Amino acid sequence: MYLMKRIVNIFIFFITHSAGLTTLSCITPYEIIDLDIDAVSNSFQYTAIGTLNISPSCAWLFQSSDPTMTIFVSNVNIDCTIARVAFFDGPSANVSSIEGAVCCPNCTGAAAVNQLYVNYTKEATNATAMDFQITVLIGKDESRCTTNGFVNYVQLTNDVTLTSPNFPSLYPINFVCYYNFVHVSSRIKVTFSYLDLEDVFDYVDIYDEKKRITYST
Repeated sequence: MYLMKRIVNIFIFFITHSAGLTTLSCITPYEIIDLDIDAVSNSFQYTAIGTLNISPSCAWLFQSSDPTMTIFVSNVNIDCTIARVAFFDGPSANVSSIEGAVCCPNCTGAAAVNQLYVNYTKEATNATAMDFQITVLIGKDESRCTTNGFVNYVQLTNDVTLTSPNFPSLYPINFVCYYNFVHVSSRIKVTFSYLDLEDVFDYVDIYDEKKRITYST
């Protein structure tokens, strides 16, 4: 099987599919979230509706049992008139800030290694509701592709995990990776666990050499 992969957020063989939406709690001093390292993508939501006495600040510590994994936040959805969110590269707000106090609906960019501390603070004193949602990606770069146009030949003997360069952070632009996978049985199963492509410009082509058929995303 000949495969051409061009700037795709993640392309994986035989990995558990993404988890669903998880509801966050606002507890003191913070809630610990142990990320499922096999899930690739996890979505979280915190919602508080009630009186003016709703908690002015909430915090969560996202962490991975694998110290080599990187945590990346995307699709931050927040009402900028009500609150702000800050990301920290480590177990608390005492470490270096990644993004600082930000408000950017559907923004992407916060990343940390192994542990990510998130602080959500109410801004509007008269707010009677708070709503916050994020998607957390977890993984490590297993692209085996360090230079543009690199060709990787792989003799398969077991399951293989393949990601885009820099995963789970954003892939580089104008970057193409080629892979040639071979198995003695001549049968290879490909499973996409998480795929996030920029429309029109980015794609994945899979070429079945035996059938001489190309499948494209």
